[in-house]
Amino acid sequence: VSAASVVFLFCATAFGVVLTLGGLRYATIETEIYLLTTSLLDLEGAAALSILQLVVVGVLLGLAQRLRAVPDPRARRVAPRPRAVRRSDAPALVVAALALLLAAVPVLTLVVGSLRTADGWGLDNYVALQTRGSSDALAVPVTEALAVSLRTAVDATWMSVLLGLLVAVVVTQRSRGRVERTVRSGLDAFFMLPLGVSAVTLGFGLLVTLDSGVLDLRSSPLLVPVAQALVALPLVVRTLAPVLASVDPRQRQAAASLGAGPFRSLLVVDLPVVWKPLLAAAGFAFAVSLGEFGATAFLFREEAPTVPVVIFRLIGRPGEGNYGMALAAAVVLAAVTTLVVLAVERLRVPSVGAF
Repeated sequence: VSAASVVFLFCATAFGVVLTLGGLRYATIETEIYLLTTSLLDLEGAAALSILQLVVVGVLLGLAQRLRAVPDPRARRVAPRPRAVRRSDAPALVVAALALLLAAVPVLTLVVGSLRTADGWGLDNYVALQTRGSSDALAVPVTEALAVSLRTAVDATWMSVLLGLLVAVVVTQRSRGRVERTVRSGLDAFFMLPLGVSAVTLGFGLLVTLDSGVLDLRSSPLLVPVAQALVALPLVVRTLAPVLASVDPRQRQAAASLGAGPFRSLLVVDLPVVWKPLLAAAGFAFAVSLGEFGATAFLFREEAPTVPVVIFRLIGRPGEGNYGMALAAAVVLAAVTTLVVLAVERLRVPSVGAF
């Protein structure tokens, strides 16, 4: 049930894949919200679809949560011991190989396509990333968009890690009563909303909210990092909260009894346990921000697009040069994200990524 709910969540809120491959024939609520907002300027219709999506996803996730809350008396949390591969493992190995093939073939196709040129094979498409494409399809070169993506990801990372650490500290504190426990649980659920709310709905909400009055941030360079930080926030909280919850409060009490203040106790008790998950959470947030497209598509400025936005623009413009540049830009983005994920894997601990 837990796996099915996660799969449903990601499928129900998918935007980039549907927008690129589906077109008008296979439009979803996500793409309709984008179309109503950017092309038809129908903000009321987009808001109605956003609320409808919130209600449906919220009800289904609530049902899944209730099903997960029922314990199985036969279940035992025992870590499996490593063993040699047996002949009975053949079906599982075949399925794993097919899944790996399905994941690897599109990436390999991108790499091969990016190296194919009009004259044969070469790096012409990668060299062209320093230009704006055929007929000035882009407002800035792809290399500049990559720099914007990296700067934006850095800003989104420190925002999400700082806020996520504070939220994790608050929600993992011991509650002194039912009311306090309810408040902490509600706070935890509130900051998990970006995981259940699509990035498109989040971007649309920020577009409407931060476009007038004192909160007019449409021209601010921090608008996109704020949106990406909110998208990455649930991953940060879910990475740090189990680690902080595993710290025995008696260790903090022992440190306090020996004269350590709150800051000293944090350094000697919590920091040795949380620093690796903290770096892993930062890596996850950075990787998510690099590839984020749903909220960014609403909020980016024409003079400062990110690489996912540039790839989408190049795909939609005719010309063999633009298509080749899109392939090369996708390979560069995938390579940078892969390096970040591999670095995070070296820091992985059993509680990291727990949902």
